[in-house]
Formats: sequence, C-alpha cells, structure tokens
Amino acid sequence: MTSFKGKTIFIAGASSDIGLASAEALSNDGAELILHFASLEGLERLKAKFSDTKHEFVQMDFSEVDKIEETLGIRFKNKPLDGLINCVGVRSRRPLKLLKHNHVLEVMTLNYFSFIELLRVALKKGYYNSGFSVVQVSSIAAQTGGSTVTAYAASKAASDTAIRSLAKELVSKGVRLNSVVCGQVESRAYSKLLEVNKEDKVLDRQYLGLVKTSEVADIILFLLSEKAKRISGSFIPADGGYLQ
Repeated sequence: MTSFKGKTIFIAGASSDIGLASAEALSNDGAELILHFASLEGLERLKAKFSDTKHEFVQMDFSEVDKIEETLGIRFKNKPLDGLINCVGVRSRRPLKLLKHNHVLEVMTLNYFSFIELLRVALKKGYYNSGFSVVQVSSIAAQTGGSTVTAYAASKAASDTAIRSLAKELVSKGVRLNSVVCGQVESRAYSKLLEVNKEDKVLDRQYLGLVKTSEVADIILFLLSEKAKRISGSFIPADGGYLQ
C-alpha cells in the first residue's frame, strides 16, 4: 500500500537539495504536494522535476513573516495538510565582531520566527488533518555549535527547542513534530563551502562520510508516516556519526 497516496504535504524550501529530494520521494509515493520556492531559480529547479504533475507551486519570501498567513492560509484552508516539511533556512558564518544586531535578526527571522509563524498558520482549525506531522530540517550546529556560526547555531537550536515544547502542547490535537539533525550533506551548499575551505574538518569527525540528500529524505518520510506515530519531540540524526 502506498503510504502517502492522497496525502497533502507542504514543503517549505522545496527547491533546496533536501526539499527537492523529499518532494521527489513523496511524489513517487502518490502524495499531493504544495511546493514553496523563493526565487525564479528555485522555480526552475522545481519545474525541471515536476513539469508534468499537478503539484502546486507557491512563491514567497519567508523573511516577510507577516505575509505567511496571507499567502499560505487560503491554500491550507482549501487543501488541509497531512504533513509539513520545513527546509527554509539561511546559513551564517561571521565572527563576533561582525555579529551586528541586524544580521542576527535576519538569521533568526528566516530560520526561527518564520517557522513559528508557519506552524501557527498551518495549525489553525480546518487547515490540517488528523495525524498531522511536522518535520524540521536542523543541523548538528544546534547541538555542538562551531566557530563563527553563532547566529546560525542559535537559530537552529531555537527551532529544535520549539519542537520539543510544541510536541507536548499539541499532542492532544494528534499533531507530531520532529527534527532531522543533519551533518554535512552532499549538496550545492556543501560544494560552495569547499570552494572557500578546501579542507573540511567536520568531515574528519563525520566518520560515515557525506550524507546523501536521498538519505535525509528517507528519514523525513519515515517521520511523516504512520510508522513513526509514537515519535514526537525528537531529534533524529542524519549526521554520518558526527554526534557520537
């Protein structure tokens, strides 16, 4: 039996590498998708994969938090959700002397504030179905920190903490929330990192090697599915052994 046939899943940041891998897997499994993108480049990536499908595309800038309900609310009302994947996020590498308030606020807005607002909207009455599952894509930085990633690590840790709290708050509504904690993933972002830093010290500790986006997608789909119905408020590693 197809696990996601007829299920409606919203993917925020669907044109990212992990978002795209998740979208492909869900589409192949029969899900109906609402795919968010922020840029024309993102739209092109989605169209290249899903030009012949009936999945819905929606554009918005998640840094404009006050527009999330206006843009997405009507879609969720017309097509209540069975699941939500949040792949939206911005990286930040700055030493303390460059961590001015405006930059930290920008990172927190996109990585944390927008996530909380997205959940608030998605969990309005009539906007989601019974058994609703949320999966947030997080980072090992949320647990370990790292030199010059203060703002990024703090924003991801904030989202993970929110998941732990909301899992308890929303259990009576039949809602589950979990986080996938990623190490270094074989992606465009990782390729750009190597352009700047020829050696990756993180990978030395990540002894199982680079994680593939399809492997992260497998974990996400598991957490969305009925097979994970007893899992909520958890942080599931996709870290290649880094956190061991």
